[in-house]
Amino acid sequence: GRWFFLLKVIISWILSLNIVPPCWTYFRIVLGHHSSLPRPIHPEASANHQLHLFPDLSVMPCTVQATSRVVFSVSPKACAFTKRPVARAANARQQREVAVALGSSSSLRVSKKESQLASKQQRRSTTSRIVTSMSASRSLLALDFDGVLCDSCPESSLSAWKASVELWPDVFEGVGQEEKERLLDEMRIVRPVVETGYENMLLLRLLKEKLATPDELLNNWGKFLPEYMAKWQCERADMVERFGTTRDKWIEEDFEGWLAPNEWYPGVIDAANAAVSNADCDVYIVTTKQARFTSTLLNKMARIPMPDEDIYSTTVSGAPKTDILKMLQERVEDGTTLNFVEDKLSTLEKVIKEPSLDQWNLYLVDWGYNTVAEREWAAANERIKLIGIDEFTKLAE
Repeated sequence: GRWFFLLKVIISWILSLNIVPPCWTYFRIVLGHHSSLPRPIHPEASANHQLHLFPDLSVMPCTVQATSRVVFSVSPKACAFTKRPVARAANARQQREVAVALGSSSSLRVSKKESQLASKQQRRSTTSRIVTSMSASRSLLALDFDGVLCDSCPESSLSAWKASVELWPDVFEGVGQEEKERLLDEMRIVRPVVETGYENMLLLRLLKEKLATPDELLNNWGKFLPEYMAKWQCERADMVERFGTTRDKWIEEDFEGWLAPNEWYPGVIDAANAAVSNADCDVYIVTTKQARFTSTLLNKMARIPMPDEDIYSTTVSGAPKTDILKMLQERVEDGTTLNFVEDKLSTLEKVIKEPSLDQWNLYLVDWGYNTVAEREWAAANERIKLIGIDEFTKLAE
């Protein structure tokens, strides 16, 4: 106690001479929290916090016992204090100078302007820490397109009709409007089995020739598809190209007519826009639809700003969506929440079978191209969560 008191007396005597020795920084750090010693502007702040408030200062200005008005100039490259008149302050770009009004008391006296400045800087520092904390909690949202965002069944059925008439004119020759509407209605029923657009052409012909009922196609599409691809001598690549070319021609000749049959599920556009505008959420489209058509619908019709590089299509390659999910998860930082939203139960089942994709949260929407039985099965599966539009909106925020 006596030594500490003697040390305070020596410091007070030195300061009364208006001399600040080089060891002052050491004394301030070691003894600065003592009630009778000089304190920094924010006593409750840590040294790191103080440097946030004054980023280019190596040491915070402190109160000293003196009777004159002085300016402590602190160079970013040095920690030495110098006594200067206010009029001789150094260049503000090179030095930060804080004017402190000093009195006979050892308590801190800061001008109103300085207090406001410190408060403003503190708020900025707090905001910066909040932003940093928020950005640390990132998420990735992978969305299917057809059946989750867009109901493209009317357009894809009409595109299939146009392509089928050109490919099999003898089959579709003489079909009246009434039969065409019946076939298009049945295409809506069997839409849940479609993974890639060209399959609509085969479904349409099977229904036209009455080779299978809608129920039979729903239950046995995995058998019908390869069987009739071989029987009708269809190559997958050729069918994909023909279906895409038919769409391209329709778009070129009647763009508005091609857009019109496409519809958007209620609430999904606002939710998708909210996700895209969220700086802490990376949004990707993972679809079996050809990328150029997906991009056109998103950007031109729905006004969802989605760059082409964030749209992943498996149409040409025929690769499963699981490959895309593996690639995406390798690109994100550790701790990122991974969410995959689908309307096809079969796709989610493939993800479940991949142990390397266990960290993905899987969601099946209760709209789109799935059946009541599939929704019930998903609701009972612990890996899959069945969601409605409200849950989808919260997920996208």
